[in-house]
Amino acid sequence: GCSSEFIVGLARLLGREVDSHELAINYRNPPNLLAHAVRLVRHNRGRIPKSPVAARADMAEVLAAPAGSAEAEIAGLAHRARKAIAGGRHAREIAVLCRTNAHCGAVAEGLRSVGVPCRVRVEAEDREDAADAVTVATYFRAKGLQWPVVFLPGCNEGLIPHPRAAVDGERRLFYVALTRASQELVASWVAVPRDEACPSRFLAEAGLVAPH
Repeated sequence: GCSSEFIVGLARLLGREVDSHELAINYRNPPNLLAHAVRLVRHNRGRIPKSPVAARADMAEVLAAPAGSAEAEIAGLAHRARKAIAGGRHAREIAVLCRTNAHCGAVAEGLRSVGVPCRVRVEAEDREDAADAVTVATYFRAKGLQWPVVFLPGCNEGLIPHPRAAVDGERRLFYVALTRASQELVASWVAVPRDEACPSRFLAEAGLVAPH
């Protein structure tokens, strides 16, 4: 990804003044979802202050909940996706976004095991021929895309932010993940007993869970 220094310090890097024009209207996200995302990214120190306003008036369904194990987390989202499809939702309207490629693979296996068609965007070729399939992708590969329903599994400290990446950059990446949803967002984490490091700090910063 591009360093924020190219945006925040552009005038210094170019050696001259630059004009800045804020895109203040957000047409993608319902106001409550946008509020969570903006609250999150305001924790970044190296940023240009922005206060986007949602053009939409409808509210998103937002859920953040723990799972007892990694297997239970994947089984739960697969069940919820299958139920949504059975209720009339197109599979292509659903995405599962993960921080790592390895997690994408585990999620895809879980979806396929219960008969939910899916396509993994980090794979060289989609393993499903059907056009109507759930998208499984990393946060990075989801940039610029949008789905009505988005699942964010693995929102654990140690996975996001990734321990080998800069926290501000990881926070911007999680902002991307949050704002891919246009109607429903389901964030989850694996609740390890006596582990004070989960869920991810980003969920609390976004106001999705209470600070721990």
